[in-house]
Amino acid sequence: MAQKMEKAEFLAEIDQAYADWQALLAQIPPDEMSAPLMEGGWRLKDVIAHITFYEREMIGVLQTRTLKGSELWELPNDERNAVIYATYKADPVEQILADAAETHAALIPLLVTLTDEELNDASHFAAMPADWVPWDLIAGNTFQHYRDHIPEVQTWLTNR
Repeated sequence: MAQKMEKAEFLAEIDQAYADWQALLAQIPPDEMSAPLMEGGWRLKDVIAHITFYEREMIGVLQTRTLKGSELWELPNDERNAVIYATYKADPVEQILADAAETHAALIPLLVTLTDEELNDASHFAAMPADWVPWDLIAGNTFQHYRDHIPEVQTWLTNR
């Protein structure tokens, strides 16, 4: 089970990880965000769209206080990510960046409304298994997710 998390610490983690992610992205001109980033054809813009999908899903969880989201959650992780990639791969960089910014901006006020108890107790979210920890779920789809992708983007940036 994940350790307890206080709201102030949680919000600070999100703010710091997002700032790190944005600082990294700011080093890359938008016209370079369509260059291949990793095997499988993914480009930086695809990674941004991928992260945005997961962040958007957390908005739904927070708005409804229910562990319910896209039907894509029923797929194994690799299949879900392949569908997300296919869904957004034709979208222009500018649209992906705008969507990412709007999604993050919509997420933060919802996180601010959470109490320490809600962050740590699954009973505050309908359909969430009792052994799950809400903050851990949200972190995996927000600040931990940014941190997961930062190394590959840094490597690409260094080697481009």
